Amino acid sequence: MYEEHLDKGRFRVVTTPPDAGTKTYIESDDYEHAVRLQVTGKFDSLADKELYAMALAELLNNARR
Repeated sequence: MYEEHLDKGRFRVVTTPPDAGTKTYIESDDYEHAVRLQVTGKFDSLADKELYAMALAELLNNARR
């Protein structure tokens, strides 16, 4: 399971364990304005899906600056 923790209010990538269905999300740590986006699509591997999610999370983090 991959999980990237960032500063509060930033977006991070979280992948649930296989027994929970192995879903990948981009979510924020901001509890007042919580955001959770599920990453779906055809990927060659879970690693590719997580890499794609990390790139999107980085774009979101840069947009908030």
